[in-house]
Amino acid sequence: MDKNTWPLWEIFIRSKAGLDHKHAGSLHAADAKMAIEMARDVYTRRQEGVSIWAVESSNLHASNPDDAEIFL
Repeated sequence: MDKNTWPLWEIFIRSKAGLDHKHAGSLHAADAKMAIEMARDVYTRRQEGVSIWAVESSNLHASNPDDAEIFL
């Protein structure tokens, strides 16, 4: 797989036990393992995280803010 075709991953970091994961950013990686390793290096330089989630961007789906009344 060419680096130019690596999928985009959304990275979520949980800073402390008991807290929610927060979106930290996005990066391109060949697979989930690589995405987590790269996220560790990029987003947790001072070891501030206790958990990393990597979700392929194509697997994220969201409601439209204009439809808030219908969904919420």
